[in-house]
Amino acid sequence: MDRRRFWLQLLFMYAVMWLMFSFFFRPQPAPTAPPQQLYEAAIAAEEAAVNAPDTEVDIPARLRLYDQAIEKYRTARHASPTSDLGIQTYVAEYRVLNRMSTLQPTNTGYFDRQEHLLKEMEQKFKRRSARVAFELRGAPTEVPDVAAWAEARLNEVRARRDQVFQSGWKYRVLAFLVEMTGRVPGFSYWFALLVLTVALRLLLWPLNKKQLVSMQQMQRLAPQLKALQEELREKGRPPDEINREVFRFYRENNVNPLSGCLPAILQALILIPVFYMIREYEYQFTRGYFLWINPDLGSRFWWIGKNLAAFDVPLFLIYMASMVVYSLLQPKPADPDQARTQRMMMIMMPLIFGWMMWTFKWSSAFMFYWLLQNVFSMWQNWAVMRQAPAPAPAAAEPAPGDPLPPMNGGGAPRRRAGRSSGRLTRTSRRR
Repeated sequence: MDRRRFWLQLLFMYAVMWLMFSFFFRPQPAPTAPPQQLYEAAIAAEEAAVNAPDTEVDIPARLRLYDQAIEKYRTARHASPTSDLGIQTYVAEYRVLNRMSTLQPTNTGYFDRQEHLLKEMEQKFKRRSARVAFELRGAPTEVPDVAAWAEARLNEVRARRDQVFQSGWKYRVLAFLVEMTGRVPGFSYWFALLVLTVALRLLLWPLNKKQLVSMQQMQRLAPQLKALQEELREKGRPPDEINREVFRFYRENNVNPLSGCLPAILQALILIPVFYMIREYEYQFTRGYFLWINPDLGSRFWWIGKNLAAFDVPLFLIYMASMVVYSLLQPKPADPDQARTQRMMMIMMPLIFGWMMWTFKWSSAFMFYWLLQNVFSMWQNWAVMRQAPAPAPAAAEPAPGDPLPPMNGGGAPRRRAGRSSGRLTRTSRRR
């Protein structure tokens, strides 16, 4: 039963990953017309959306027309992704998203779509020149470096989004932490993330310590618990009765096997607003640097970020290593089912989050924050585990000089004596 549950959980995790990959990397249908013809159809769709009279089309309907034009531009890009025409479709989609953000200035979703589009251009067309038209039916203009053009437009999008978020409390928290040290580019921004990390770790420390202590208590009681479960199975007890006895055993020893859930849930709930906090402040992070993350090295090596708002490959690799080490240092649950689940999560979670970071090119600021979280968590785990007492023995051994328990016949198996002694320990605790 336990093994079947483990394989069901593993199958569920693989199904989730398959759905994610199939959604983001679903194959595009083969083009049914030449690329130029598809591009002309997209131009016509954008013109229809722009020229539709306000008396006949309201804002939601116009936005739907713009989305249809974007789909046509993507179809044309799929037919010729790396040509000048393909680059033109990127520019045209960016132009349409600009029109959509003008209709709904406070909807930051259009800024997010522009950011994803421009990041893709920045990665694909480094040191690439092209002739593109920036206006609808406009004359083509020579762009000497498409990636540099995309980077400049990306900063403009972040600046516009920054104006929307400046009044929010998450933005103000980071702004206050940065302003404490004078907005020094090489210090204030990463130091603000360090202060934020320390504050959150101190806030969650009582719950995290309770979680670690509870897991250590369960580890110390694991031998006695295993002996109790084997004894009940040999007696033919049903699974529900075994589970009741296990929880009774935990209750008698003042251990709550579910005490580790609340800290994990709180950390996940805190991680989400912190992600959006850093994302809202992302334009300001373009002015922040950290060690090798600076414009000098970033302009010479594509895999190094120019600022804390950019994606940095070395920091990404360090973050992935910290995720693996942090998973290995986690206390092992006493319950075999929980141990299997934890082992599966140790493998799957770094892969899932690593894939998301690499695909969406998350900012170095957020990776740096998460790396600090892992480092502080590992240090706290090590500090608590160092003070932990030694695990309890599986069964009480008779002291020297004490009479051995009687044997049936020629001698019962020694394993049997261990189980009975474990049962006596549990009975004595009841008294």
